[in-house]
Parts: sequence; C-alpha cells; structure tokens
Amino acid sequence: MPVDLTKLPQPLPPLQKFSGWFWAMLLFAFVVAGGLITLIVSFFYSLSDLLLILCAVVVPIGLWVFSLLYGIYYRGYREAYIKQWNINRNGRREHLIDYARRGLYVLSHSVLTRYGESGNANGVTSNSYSINGDNFGNDNELISYKQQKSYLDITPSNFDARLEALFIQWCNEYQSLLTALPNNLQIHVRLFIETPTKIENIEALWQRTFGKLICPASIMVNSPCRGTLFTQVWLDNSDYDDDLLLLINARLFAFPIKNDAEEALIMLLAGEQAIKKLTEVVNTDKIAKIYRSEQTGELAKTLDHALLWGAKHSASYDGVWYSGISTQQNIDIMNYFNQIEFDPGSIFNIDTTIGNAKHSAYFFALALAVEHTLSTGNKQLIVVGEPDITASVVATITNNNQK
Repeated sequence: MPVDLTKLPQPLPPLQKFSGWFWAMLLFAFVVAGGLITLIVSFFYSLSDLLLILCAVVVPIGLWVFSLLYGIYYRGYREAYIKQWNINRNGRREHLIDYARRGLYVLSHSVLTRYGESGNANGVTSNSYSINGDNFGNDNELISYKQQKSYLDITPSNFDARLEALFIQWCNEYQSLLTALPNNLQIHVRLFIETPTKIENIEALWQRTFGKLICPASIMVNSPCRGTLFTQVWLDNSDYDDDLLLLINARLFAFPIKNDAEEALIMLLAGEQAIKKLTEVVNTDKIAKIYRSEQTGELAKTLDHALLWGAKHSASYDGVWYSGISTQQNIDIMNYFNQIEFDPGSIFNIDTTIGNAKHSAYFFALALAVEHTLSTGNKQLIVVGEPDITASVVATITNNNQK
C-alpha cells in the first residue's frame, strides 16, 4: 500500500466562538419585524391590546428563543462531528505513519570498492579517501586507476568473470548463514547489475553459485535506474514483511571514468515480522534498520517524510550521506535544514571520496550508511540526487529501542 500523507483530508477547523452580539442583533431584528408586521396588520384588522402585545413581543421572542436553542443544539452537534472527524483523520494518519515506519533489517552486508572490502564508510567519514587524489592527464581523462582487490587478476572488461568472482566470494561468505535460515521463511532475490552483461548470463551465474545454496521464492534482475525507489516499492507490499530479501548490486566498468565509482555490494535483509523469527540465527541485539526511501519531486516534502519515517527512535543524527547532489541542491537542502532546525551532524560526500555510482548511488549510500550506523549507533540520512532528490533513513536498533 503506497503511503502519501498529502492525500489525507485536511483537519476541520474549530467553530468560531459563540457570538452574543449576533444573537442580540437577531433578537432585535425579530422584535422589530414582529412590531412592523403587527402594526401593518392592525391597519386592516381590529386587534385587542393583548393580541397586539402577543404578536409584537411574545411571538418574536418565542421564535428567537427557539432559534437560540436550535443554534445551541446544532453547534453542539457540529463540535462533536468535527472532534470525531479529526480523531478519525489523525488516527488514519498515525496508522499510515506506523505503516510507513516498517523497514528492512540488515542481517548481513558486504560492500566492495576500489579501496577494499572493509572500512569504506570510515574512509569517507575520516576524509582519508579522496577521489581528487587521482591523476588525470592533459586531456582530463583518468589515467591512474585502482581496480577492486578481488579483480586484480581479471581483465576489467571481462564483466562475466568479474561478476563470477564476486558471486563465488559472497557464496563462501554467506553459505553458513543462508543454510541456517528457517525453512518456513521465504527468500526473494533482487539483482541490480550495472554492467553490459546479458540478463541470461546473470541468471546462469546465479544458478552456478547461489542457486546451489537456496531456492528463492522469486528472483528478478532489475534495472539499476529503478533502485532509488526500490525500498519504497518493496515496503508498499506488506506481504513481504514475513519474508527475507537478498539484494545484490554491482556497478563495474571496463575503463576508469572521471569521478565515477565502481562498487559491489550484497545485503541479506529481513522484513518486519521475519526478524522476530531469526533470534536464534543472527544476533538481533544490535542491528541496522533501513527505512523506506522517499521521492516526491518536492524537496521539503521528501525530506519531511523521510525524517518522519525515521523519527520512531530517539537516537540523534550524526551524518548525511550525499551522492549526485548539485551545488544548488546542496544550498536548498542546507537552507531547509536551517528552516526546520534539523542538525544533520556531518555531511559525507561520497562523490568526492569514492566516486559517483550513478544509478547505483542509492544502494551504495545505503551500504556505507549501514556500516557507519552500526559503528556509531546514531541515525544516518541518505540524500541522493540526479535529478530528483531521494531520501532515506538508516538507524541502529538495539534492545533499548523498540523494533
């Protein structure tokens, strides 16, 4: 079920204060109208003094009292209606927020960059990585290129061989965990491979590697350009709350591209209900939680919703992970943070440290943020551009936090 709080009806405003002047003027009008009508009628008919008083005063006052009592009754009815409407509306809003705060729990993850397999997030946060340190020739082309460690003996353009080396490595790392998973949990597989490799080659590679370990309920090779909204679309379907997700993303190129990043990552994720069945398989005392991604086309709305989904836990933010953010977007984001009095902590620009992963930037930022939140215990905000802003929150869940 998609979550869009803007489609909720607006709360009804309270009624205006009871106006004594209005009812006083209405009484005056009733009495004047009654007197004029009685005076006109008396020109044509002979009326007794008692009837004159009755028509000129008693009847208008009686009608005014009836109007006043009905007005009080109707006002009470409207107040009760508005109160109940707003209670139902706010209840629906809270239900949608709770629904949107469902997330994916990271059972295990690995990320590989040209700097290696560990410490990538620390390299970004400590500013020990810098893409500006690479050497460029006179034609502004990158001539110094450090390939991932696992690929040193493989030709960069041999994508099939490089992917196979990755899959074999991950199979060895994840074999014990995958085989220990309960049989009553379904596992889905989603692959986002940003290489020229044919889909049938990727599917065949899966069968030769992971296919020997698990039998997924579903497997799909998706376009990386759909990655920014993947967690949003996935969490829109609550049927997946009881399932596991194996997510694989890789972005490889044959020749170095200026300011671009190669990366490969794998994450084993559990749904909101599935995590409760895994306490004997993985340590859930401290685990990272990925909240749904948000992309609305409006910067304020995107950031508001992303921060709202991640507001369930009280931990502070100590980092915002940027990728694909233009100078103007950065100015707009910082101005909005000041406007809402949000302290982002530090800004970690992946593009200037490891490089821009383009369509895979969201998954790459997720992996780095997961690594960092497990280290610090604080929440992380991911903001990815090019061109629309996508935002998401990653947090560490401990026994002190309610999952």
